[in-house]
Amino acid sequence: MASLDSLRLVPSLYEKGGEEDFVKSGRTLSMTLSPRDNSIAVYTAPSVEPRALQALSITYPKEQDIYTASADPIPSSERRLFITDTSVIFAALQNLVKSANERDPGLLRDEQTLRLTTKLTVDYVSFIKECWVHASQPVTRPEPLQFEADHYRTLYTSLSLFVVLYMVENGLEDAPVGEELMEWLNIHFIEPSSEEGDNLSSQDRPWEDETFWPYLTRLGFITSISVRR
Repeated sequence: MASLDSLRLVPSLYEKGGEEDFVKSGRTLSMTLSPRDNSIAVYTAPSVEPRALQALSITYPKEQDIYTASADPIPSSERRLFITDTSVIFAALQNLVKSANERDPGLLRDEQTLRLTTKLTVDYVSFIKECWVHASQPVTRPEPLQFEADHYRTLYTSLSLFVVLYMVENGLEDAPVGEELMEWLNIHFIEPSSEEGDNLSSQDRPWEDETFWPYLTRLGFITSISVRR
């Protein structure tokens, strides 16, 4: 988490020169860190026991502001574009599922609902792929990329696997997907070459090579899927 050298509360917590009265009122600043991201909530809290607080002569408004702040950089233009465009697709998917649930939960397995769900999911993954391609291009940009191409590649790889495993045709939910998995694997994880294996096996400490674990991961994927085909 990035460090915060200072935190400016707007609107101000008290008027200029009001620090002493704020302290005498039995209050202090407290904060809570969000478990989802690097955002924090800043608010006033008692600095003394409740009984002692009631005995103080200084009063203050009972309604107190809660301030939010974040240590993360403000999303860049390309990141905002990614968030807004994908949120449109995601919102459509949410509305589709909500509408089907309200009418009849069984409609989630209806052929038309499944077809629409698959289309929206594929649209979502396709847009992520476009972002990956865009971020990979060696072009001059008005501002640096906030997330490198590998970030979008990872998203594309993971969510395209989700499509292969769960966005299947109606009635084929329990059918083997070995061929589809192999196709996904060949697209996202190139089959390990014998040269890579020979290079690693010739080393005294191959596990220290940066290609060691990626090599084993790809080899494990290939072997596991081939056995199940």
